[in-house]
Amino acid sequence: MADFVADRAPLYYREFDKVVNSLQSGYFLTAIRETLKRLPNSEHFQDYHFGEILASIFIEDILGLKKIYCKLSLNSAENQNAYKMDLLCYE
Repeated sequence: MADFVADRAPLYYREFDKVVNSLQSGYFLTAIRETLKRLPNSEHFQDYHFGEILASIFIEDILGLKKIYCKLSLNSAENQNAYKMDLLCYE
């Protein structure tokens, strides 16, 4: 389960299109750094983000809903506490 979530986690922090655009521009390390710098280093936020990602995977893969956005992608710092709606989906 941890590997499955780890493979998908970066896509919750940065939109795939932005990662691809960075890679296509020839800046591989920048693309990776811009994604990884949003991963939390605080244990509290690691648990919090992990739970949010698991909930999103359940909603998308089990319930079949489509994700409009996940607030983790709006964070600008690794331990930022985002408020309001965590995940917005539609049927």
